[in-house]
Amino acid sequence: MLFIQLLIALCVIAVASAGGAKSLTAAVKDTNIGDLDGLNLELSAPFNFKDAIVGFKYHLGTNLKKGPESFFGKYSVAAGEAGKIAFDGTFKVASKTVDVASTWVNDKIGLDIGVKASSAEPYFKNVAFATRQTINGVKWTLDSAYDHVKKSISGNTGVSYNNGNVNVAFDSENRDPRVTVSYDVDEKNTIAPSYALKSGDASYAWTRKLSGGSVSTTLFPNEKVSVNWRDEGSNGVWSTKADIPLDTNNGAGTKVSFSRDWKV
Repeated sequence: MLFIQLLIALCVIAVASAGGAKSLTAAVKDTNIGDLDGLNLELSAPFNFKDAIVGFKYHLGTNLKKGPESFFGKYSVAAGEAGKIAFDGTFKVASKTVDVASTWVNDKIGLDIGVKASSAEPYFKNVAFATRQTINGVKWTLDSAYDHVKKSISGNTGVSYNNGNVNVAFDSENRDPRVTVSYDVDEKNTIAPSYALKSGDASYAWTRKLSGGSVSTTLFPNEKVSVNWRDEGSNGVWSTKADIPLDTNNGAGTKVSFSRDWKV
């Protein structure tokens, strides 16, 4: 049954591609796949319309007769030296709600400000800002957001110089700032140990750049090892992730997921 569903799904993808879809994504979140819904196969079809981008998203599951899950639109306006203003809107079919976002970007002063709202209560969702500054070769970034629904503040700040970067991520909910220090050993290898100041949780990451992609390995002591492989090709990107527990034998409990993005 699953094989027949896959054939139908591939036919739908082929027709959509011929119709002008710009992005196709297929993702397997778990190795236990019982039906087409488990593949989390999604079609995203954006189309250019004058200065705007409009399109829809459609989930290819066992119920192939249902309509798109959402429709979206994007539009940006250049404001000269004042920067650029972008508007994003999404209409969700099931809930009949509209989510909107507006962002002002000014590269000249290195400042971004964004606001998100919805037609469903609470109408105001969050506000965020980001700044990027360079002083005497030292790059400093700050990203912060206020979530009106959760009444929380989150963000991160980082300082980069030469081959090193120090980043601090914070969240008012868990109140456990995490410090990450990354260093480019050479052009292909980057190490990034990370430490949570309150809980003491630590991780150790190593990223190796490959021809057309990269492999990242992160060790979470006494918990697991995560391996992420990203293969970038001319027709799209393969992303594969494996979580391997450290407290089991022969790899029992290992979870593997992968996704594929096609450029069509």
